[in-house]
Amino acid sequence: MMEDKQFLEFFRQMIREEIGAKNDDTKIISVAKVAEKLDISVVHLTKNIMHTPGFPKAVRLTVKGDLRFYEHEINEYILGLRKEA
Repeated sequence: MMEDKQFLEFFRQMIREEIGAKNDDTKIISVAKVAEKLDISVVHLTKNIMHTPGFPKAVRLTVKGDLRFYEHEINEYILGLRKEA
């Protein structure tokens, strides 16, 4: 049983390295959470900010599912805003 857990963790680490993520950076968050992180309204985010060049692309987990974002991409975007200021 322990070997299965070790293999699973090894496999997860390989995936993280493959996509350039660290630990839990692959967390997917909602549009509302992104708006909260940016301290703006969901309406402003969806009508204005999401369409600006350089803003992370949204993903859908299913064909008709809600838009989601990779949290690490949003964090990197926010850090980029700090550098511009």
